[in-house]
This record gives sequence, C-alpha cells and structure tokens, in this order.
Amino acid sequence: MTRKIELPEISEDDIAKIRKYLKSKHYSFYGVRNQVIVALLLTTGLKTEPLVALDINNYNSSLGVIISSHPKAPRQIKVDSDTKKLLNYYLVLRSQKLSPLFINSQIKEVSSLFINNFKQEFHKDIEELRLSPRQVQRIIKAFAKEHKLSKSFSPKSFRHLTGIYLVKLGLDNKTIDNILGNVATWVKTDYRRLASLKKLTVKRKDLRPICERHNVRMDEAEHKKYGAIWLCPIRGCTFILDDHGKKLL
Repeated sequence: MTRKIELPEISEDDIAKIRKYLKSKHYSFYGVRNQVIVALLLTTGLKTEPLVALDINNYNSSLGVIISSHPKAPRQIKVDSDTKKLLNYYLVLRSQKLSPLFINSQIKEVSSLFINNFKQEFHKDIEELRLSPRQVQRIIKAFAKEHKLSKSFSPKSFRHLTGIYLVKLGLDNKTIDNILGNVATWVKTDYRRLASLKKLTVKRKDLRPICERHNVRMDEAEHKKYGAIWLCPIRGCTFILDDHGKKLL
C-alpha cells in the first residue's frame, strides 16, 4: 500500500526566506530555540511528536548525533554542521535559562531538550516545561505568518521538503522512509512520484515597491495629481512612490 499525500503549496520564495532565517543571528533564548526547531524540521524531516519527546541526553553535542527512542523516528539522526552549531548554542542558553531554578533548588533536573515558556517559579511537574506538539505547530504557524510564507505551511511541510530533497539525491523510497522514520511496513510514501509530478510553485514576481519605513508592499491607487501612485497601507504613512519607484513625498 502506498500512502497518498499531496505536496503542500510551497514556493521558491518560501525556501529562500527559510534559508535566510536560518542564517540570521538570534540572541534571545526563545528566538534561538525556535530557530533550532525550524532547522531540525527542515534538515531531518522529524515529526512533531518525536521532536518534542527528545531529551537532553538524546543529543551528543560533540558528534552532532541524536539518538531517539521514539517509535515514529529513526533510531539515529546525524545533524549537519550548521544545525549542530545552532543546537550547541541553544544548549548554552538553555543552561543559563534554567540555572536560577537549579540554584534555588526549585527543580533538580529538566530532561526535555526543548523547554516551554515559563516563569522562574516552582513547577510541581517538570514535564510542564516540555514543549507539546501543539505548541510546535503554533510556533511554525507564527513563523510562517511573520515571514509571509504560503498559507498552507505547517511542520509537515518541512518533512515533505526533506523527502523531495532526498529524492533529488537519488535515494529510493525505502531508504527515504527509513530516514524519515516511516516505520510502518505496510505504508509507503512515494516521494519519487511526488517529485516527478509536483514542482515547487513559483510566485509571480511582485513589481510593487516596498515601503522602506514599514517593509510592506504598496497598494496601487489613482491620484489626480500624480496619476498611478503607490500608497503605503499603513495608516498615517506619507511614504509615496510613483510607478517608477521614486519618492514623491
């Protein structure tokens, strides 16, 4: 039996934005945490359940290897050098974030690799600090909205991108299923078929200029003095360009 899946609508612009985001520098704990989550989803194709189930001792920081015991994930996952650097940096920030709780003896240990937003107060259940699959979905949804990705973008979109990439490397479906953690022997995901039938959609180039003040596309409008002009959609902004992209005001 072959599992029938549809490749979500992902454009080349989406991939370019994700790559730019992963190359950017973040300094806050939650900013780095979310960046690591995006990097792991994209480079490993992990599902959200095994991702949030990862414990701190599942990751070997020197080798860049994740040993997972989750049934929906491969036993061993090797991360690339860039993701390894992000993970190791995240571990430093994670230690700094938890150190006040350790000092005050409020908790003895936190096993989860990815911890949730929390206040420095006593937690009866340490597992409250573990991210849930639903929270990862919200993180990716907010990420897609912030970076203006395709509306259908979800954590599963990263997984399908990984599958298509592995096809381009020349791997067969069985090997891809093993890498992605599709362990059910009676279900196969034919990424090779998807790669041959589906192509990444290319968005039509948007010729509207961008308001430098708000980093948003202009809306076209008619103006009796200047003819066709571009008006910033932000209320109160007087940043106006003509149809050649030159400032009028």
